[in-house]
Amino acid sequence: MEESYHKQGSLYTYMRCSALLPRRKTLLFIHGIGDSSLSYLPFLNTPLLTDYNLLIPDLLGYGKSAMNDDCCFSLQVALLIQHIQFLEKQKNISFSDLILVAHSMGSIHAMQLCHSSIKDQIKAVVSIEGSITQYGSFVSESVTKVIKQGDFDEWFKKFKEIIVFQGLIKKYPVLRDYYASLKFCYPPAFLQNALEMREVSLSEQGAYTNLSGQLFLKLKLPKIYCYGDKSLCEESVGFLKKFKLPTQVFSTDSHFVMLICFDEFVTFLKDWL
Repeated sequence: MEESYHKQGSLYTYMRCSALLPRRKTLLFIHGIGDSSLSYLPFLNTPLLTDYNLLIPDLLGYGKSAMNDDCCFSLQVALLIQHIQFLEKQKNISFSDLILVAHSMGSIHAMQLCHSSIKDQIKAVVSIEGSITQYGSFVSESVTKVIKQGDFDEWFKKFKEIIVFQGLIKKYPVLRDYYASLKFCYPPAFLQNALEMREVSLSEQGAYTNLSGQLFLKLKLPKIYCYGDKSLCEESVGFLKKFKLPTQVFSTDSHFVMLICFDEFVTFLKDWL
């Protein structure tokens, strides 16, 4: 594993990477809300992905990246693009075959990247329980309700210590790195992004109002949506089936499909690529 910091003005971002070599496909993993590159260490250690460049960033406000008063999606994406271009120049290579592997909130960033200055470098998108409809988002819905009462700090503490530490980790010990990531997370970034997620999910007209889901639907690149057979809400499954989107289903009730079903997921990913 290599580590990379990139400074842009008063801000800096952090990224974990594999050895970066030319003429290889590059997997760009984009984490979800509260998470960080720490949860993705298994991908750097599996022999099944040694033929790929792996880029695993911490978005602004998460992990080892800078804290900032503004951690909006557009700024996170802009800094991510700058970090990618910095690595290209530093390593004298071009990431001309970028495959986005985005989890949860990260699917919103993936869609923004597909409409950004590096869109021509992106060749495929893998969305793992990405934000796709206005239904079933526990975090963004909860934060939206809580913020009206003005007690986000207390909610965030309970989310970390009760829901995640006492709940998720007890059931799935492999998610301990998500708990550690929450400890590094800048709470205002979590709050801002949760509210942004809710805004994105309600921004369109019609039966399905999630802008990110509509962009994924219209995406012309090779794409696939991965989800757990007992974790994704019925309304989102209905959206996938209605529009005949390509999917890969895993046997789990956890939102963290790629970690709970790691071996199966990595095998699928390599075969699909």
